[in-house]
Amino acid sequence: MSATRGYLSITLAAALWGVAGAAAKYLFASKAVPPLLLVQIRMGLSFLLLAMTLAMVAPHLLRIRRENLRYFAVWGVLGMAAVQFTYLFTISETNVATAIFLQYLAPILTALFAFFFEGQKLGARLLACLGLAMGGSFLLIFGGTARLLVSPMGLVTGLASAGFMSFYTIYGARGVGKLSPWTLLCWGLGAGSLFWLLLDLVLLGLGRPLPGIALLAEGSMWAYFAYIAVLATIVPFGLYLMGLRSVSPTQATITGMLEPVLGGVIAYFALGEALRPVQVTGGGLIVIAVILLQMRRESRS
Repeated sequence: MSATRGYLSITLAAALWGVAGAAAKYLFASKAVPPLLLVQIRMGLSFLLLAMTLAMVAPHLLRIRRENLRYFAVWGVLGMAAVQFTYLFTISETNVATAIFLQYLAPILTALFAFFFEGQKLGARLLACLGLAMGGSFLLIFGGTARLLVSPMGLVTGLASAGFMSFYTIYGARGVGKLSPWTLLCWGLGAGSLFWLLLDLVLLGLGRPLPGIALLAEGSMWAYFAYIAVLATIVPFGLYLMGLRSVSPTQATITGMLEPVLGGVIAYFALGEALRPVQVTGGGLIVIAVILLQMRRESRS
């Protein structure tokens, strides 16, 4: 995959996640779906649907080697499961805007990891891209009616989501160099789902059943769950992993910051939500940062 296609793949993933954040907030507020239940349904249903699809159209992608099991376990639990739960829990503790902003501190953590542990230089252009993206993110997210809403627990889980997102990207980039993105995603979801199932069994043994479990008996809820599984998980995570084949983790996390930009544009046209000039400016800064990244990559090729 070329760098241009990699950036496009990550951009499409960001657009789908932008819509998914608002959908999750709706389920929390209007349907009283607990974050822990949603993340478990999201991972479990996504795993089942993706595994069945691969079994029908590309069964060879389900075959893995024994030596890869540890990788899937680590990436599935500390990557897939942890990043989703901390992000969704932060939304429930704060608001969508704050959760997105905190999670997208991940590019800074990713760049620092690359600098300290992989010997990559933080050139002037990359630092400029980071500054433009972070400044633009703040203006876009909080330049309208949304306000920075931080509780102690929300701050902790929000920063944790940034750390787990950085880990998910860095560790995932190592996996897609050897495995198909769909193999990685499927078994990562499977490992994360198994982790949550074991946790549920422990809590059940302690007399603490999963909150909101009765919602699973409501047939109307499964349309929402199906949307979360397919268009908020399988498709965007698959696209993101595909992009990591040609885009570095730092570049990927910065490009992923298009999520609030595209989410705002979608809300403007589909829902009639206003976009203030300061928000448009913020979105423009993020777009400029992504363009500079693309120019940086092309200049090296």
